[in-house]
Order: sequence, then C-alpha cells, then structure tokens
Amino acid sequence: MKNKSIMLPVSLETKINDKTPLLLVFHAQWCQPCKGLAPILTDLSKQMGDGILIQKVDVDREKSISDYFCVKSMPTLFLFQQGELIWKHIGIITKNSLEQVIKTKTVKPYLLK
Repeated sequence: MKNKSIMLPVSLETKINDKTPLLLVFHAQWCQPCKGLAPILTDLSKQMGDGILIQKVDVDREKSISDYFCVKSMPTLFLFQQGELIWKHIGIITKNSLEQVIKTKTVKPYLLK
C-alpha cells in the first residue's frame, strides 16, 4: 500500500495520526466520477462538522502523495484514525454508504485516549 521511499508532508502525516478521523480523497479535475463525488463530500463535511476531516489530493498536482499510497484509479478514498488505515474504497460511493462507513468504523475523538 505505501511506497516507503517517498516522504509525506508533515502536515498530512499529522492529520493521519490525529484522533479525528481523516478521509483522504484522491481525485483529478478531469475525472467524471470525482466530479460526482464532490457534492457528496461537501454535504458530508457540513453534516459531520468536526467529527471528520476531509482532505482532497489532486493526483496531477500532488503526484508524490499519490505515489506514496500507490493510487492508480480515481476517486480513491482512505479513512484513517490515529495513524491506522481503517477503510479503503475505489470508485464512486453514495453519501449514505459513506456516512455509514464513517459512523461504524471510527471512534469519536473524545472517547480516545
């Protein structure tokens, strides 16, 4: 999954290791499924507020990050909490399905040590 010869930006590594779940979304401007996912992510961000951090990574602009995670298809979503990859998905997903994944796979930050 990870290309260990590539370094991640410290800011992204910090977010991955945080108590707040991080949904890392790899996309491209030209990707039609990515365009369909964008309003879902916006709605989810508004709905869940501080319960999740959503970070988009443009594969054309941030190739080193895409290479680090060996991303070959878009959209690709990774869900992290406290440095652990807890879910990965390639392709479009409905808002309800994504919301269920986040609610069932993550722990509220205030419940963690």
